Amino acid sequence: MIKKIGVLAGVIILLSLAFVFAIERADEIGPIQFGAGWNIVYGFTNPEQLGGQVLESSNIRAIYAFVPTTQEYARVFPEPEEDKLNLMDYDEIRNSALWVYSDRSGESEYWLEREPTPYNFRQLYSGWNFLGITYDMRDKTMSEIQGSCNFLKIYHFDSFSQKWSYNFAEDDIFMQDTGFDDQAFGQGLVVKVSSDCMLGGGGSGGPPPLPGGLGGGSGRGLNDFDSPPEIGDYVLKNLDEGDGGCEDLNGVEVCVETSRLEYVNENTNRTIQVIPVVIESGYDEYFRFLSSMMIDEVSEGVFRFAEEWELGWFTEEYDLIMTQDYTYVENDFGTSSIPNRADTDNPVIGYFLGRYPPIE
Repeated sequence: MIKKIGVLAGVIILLSLAFVFAIERADEIGPIQFGAGWNIVYGFTNPEQLGGQVLESSNIRAIYAFVPTTQEYARVFPEPEEDKLNLMDYDEIRNSALWVYSDRSGESEYWLEREPTPYNFRQLYSGWNFLGITYDMRDKTMSEIQGSCNFLKIYHFDSFSQKWSYNFAEDDIFMQDTGFDDQAFGQGLVVKVSSDCMLGGGGSGGPPPLPGGLGGGSGRGLNDFDSPPEIGDYVLKNLDEGDGGCEDLNGVEVCVETSRLEYVNENTNRTIQVIPVVIESGYDEYFRFLSSMMIDEVSEGVFRFAEEWELGWFTEEYDLIMTQDYTYVENDFGTSSIPNRADTDNPVIGYFLGRYPPIE
């Protein structure tokens, strides 16, 4: 997607997986009530996600996603419409609500394929969107989670009557005083917004844009980035002092400069790559893209991205610092790398967190 931005080389797998939704049980939702007919359900992309209670996978006859950038439906199951699904970010589908058709009613739990993306990292697009309700919205009202969004219309679909609600956006009590309770988790709302926007207003949220929204850090060059020859048992093996370029991202030219440091523990072959990034233009669009790839906040201001081996944080001196954690393994075909689950306890990651603290 952005070939020159090496910091995301491990992240931008996106749609190359051809939308075969494999089940990796990350979190359990429910139980929720399915009605006979159409239901709007958060993160439900595969009948095999059902928990095996009243409903079975054979009861699910169809699943459709809504692609907000084109404002049209795309069939997810059966026979996925890949040409339409490929227009939508892989994780955005999993973090949206979807139409699910069941041939019977019943209560069932279901498994999510991944941990939900926090609502304050979710983007909505101009027009209609299918908004999933997740645990981090508990007790919050629509006004509290709206972030930069201007809600024009908000509807709920009743799966038992198979009818739409009235427009909640015109109901001040719903907007200001009605928080989401446990029974709402796993369901979805269909909302219309006036322009592209980010939900927000709760928790720590995403890190703020730099002054003026332009990026560029403090203007400090990448050649000045700290690179000690040793950190604990890790030795600096490689230092790439600069790469960069410009590419189109959602119609916006994004220009970055990156560097790459490789620290290796010679006893275990565990390797930490540290990648400082200066965003020279298109910061806001790049920030929105990064926000959509965040899985969770592992500590204050430090985020895990689409892969467990990647951590990143925004800093005052450099726009972004990414780290990648893996182990070199010798085999019959040469050397391959095995990803590790990155954490902030690693001495290399800990050093750079202390040297370039995340923006709070």
